[in-house]
Formats: sequence, C-alpha cells, structure tokens
Amino acid sequence: MAHIFENDFEDFFEKTAQIAPTILYVFDLKLMENVWINRSIFGMLGYTTDDIAAMGEDILQDLMHPEDWDRYPEHFEKLLGLKSDERASFDYRMRRKDGGWCWLNSVEMVYARDGTGGVQSVIGAAQDITEAREREERIRLLMREMNHRVKNLFSVVSALIMLSSRRETDVKSAMKKLGARVASLARVHDVSRGQDDPSDNAIQSLIREVLTPFDINKHVAVQGDNPELEWRHLTPLCLILHELATNAIKHGALGHVDGRILITVKTSERDLSVIWHEHNPKALGVPVKSEDGFGSVLIDRSTAQLGGEFTQDWDHDGLRAALSFSI
Repeated sequence: MAHIFENDFEDFFEKTAQIAPTILYVFDLKLMENVWINRSIFGMLGYTTDDIAAMGEDILQDLMHPEDWDRYPEHFEKLLGLKSDERASFDYRMRRKDGGWCWLNSVEMVYARDGTGGVQSVIGAAQDITEAREREERIRLLMREMNHRVKNLFSVVSALIMLSSRRETDVKSAMKKLGARVASLARVHDVSRGQDDPSDNAIQSLIREVLTPFDINKHVAVQGDNPELEWRHLTPLCLILHELATNAIKHGALGHVDGRILITVKTSERDLSVIWHEHNPKALGVPVKSEDGFGSVLIDRSTAQLGGEFTQDWDHDGLRAALSFSI
C-alpha cells in the first residue's frame, strides 16, 4: 500500500482534503486571506465559489460575528508568536448564507515562515461546534432558571410565613394552612415543569391551581371566558403566572392584607388574552425589578414558547400585565 501513497501522494492528499468534513485551510497572515481551502466551507456555511470570490479580501471580517471579530486581534497576535510545534485554538461564529450563525473551533499551527523567521502562514482545521455550543447555552439557561426558581421559592415561603402570622391568631390553624400552601407550591412546581398534569385544562382552573398557595379566595378574582388549553400551553403559562404571583407577594398586591388581583380572560376567534391587574393600596406606581434579573428573561422565554406577546405597565393601583397568544 505504501507505494500508492509515494506515487500519488499529492492526489491522495487533495482527495482526502476535499472529502474531509472539517474545513481545512492555509491562511496567509501577511495577505490576511486563505491561500488554500477545501470544499467543506461551502457545505458548512452554504456559500458557492462565486459567493466567496465576490466577498473579496474583507471576507473574514464580513462573515465573522462582530463580538468574535473584536476578540480576533488577540488570537492573531498568538499566531504571530507561534513556535513551530505550537498550536493555537479559537472559537468563533461565522454567518451562514441563510443568515444564521455557525460556531467553529479552529486549531492552527505554523505552515511557513518568511525570510526573517516570522510566521508567514498557518495551516488550520475548523470544526462545526454549533450543536455543542447550543447545548452549553441551554444548560446555562437551565441552571439560571433553576437558581432563580429556588430563590423565588424561598422568598415565597418566607412571605407566606410572614403573612400567615399576620392573618392568623391561632398557631395550630396557621401551621395547617401554611403546610397546605407549601404543598400546593410543590404541586404547581411539578405542573410548571411538565412533570405532572393539571386537574383541569380549562384556563380558569389552571389559574386557580397555580395561585392556590397565594390564598386565592381572599385576594384573587378570576373572570371572563374559560377555554380549554392544549398541553403545549400549560408549562409556559404556569411559569408566567407563577412569576407574576411571586413578584406580587414580594413587591405587589399579595404582600398586603388589603391587596387584590383581578385576572380577566378574553377570547376572540383563535386568540386568547389574560389580563392581570393588581390593586395594591401601597403601590408606588413604579416597576420593581427582580433581584437576579432572570424573572423577565423567564417571562420572555415562556411568552416566545407560546408564540405570544406580553406587556406590562404600572398605574396608580399597581401592576397591569397582559398576555396574548393563539389557541
């Protein structure tokens, strides 16, 4: 077999390079362009040979994500200082022809030096790491969500204890009601995470189930239409309602004995609106941001999952929020 490689090595190398799923290239540091690249770039980024040629000498800056281009000078300095046996690695995003972003990891080493011994060009291999990066981002968001929800849970339990002590004179009765509310919180957590089914798919029943731990009979009124929801609506809607209720008990109407919340459900053809209006006797008329900033992210993500819109403003009574989505 060895004689085949000796006689046709260039042909063997060329064919191997062209069928490799990795982008292989030789980049000239003086010219700031690829002097050779295999065909994998076309399949990975979706451009044709003519597309690449038309981009000219600024192709690298044009295709690289601006945030990564800002980091590139530091990587470029590493390339200039490479020893012959050293490698440099760089993670970055390149814009695909369809407008999306492809994460790449490039590993490069010296290919040629100039007459003074400086690095003239590097040979590199770039792999698509988009899936791995997106997985890391999902895990990061999940960890942030978990951290936020745990903090909220402690805050809500603390607030429930405080409110129970204000409203109940009998300790035994207070502890019994508090235990029931904490158990309801656990139930809502399971429903919101998709780990349990609600007792009823009608939206008003779901709203009452989510808000049961917050003493709904005394402080929350639900009115309007009562359509049944599809399973895919349940988790994001639970998350939004629970986030609003958590903020209300920490900063809004549910944190006061005389506070009230009116929730109105309206349907129009295939559209559904949920209007949350707090009546808080001590309202400041200004928004209160969540302590870790993730509450609004959670609501935004859940709203996007519903394919809907979420708005909120503050009047003299307190928060007024509206959620709308198609059913």
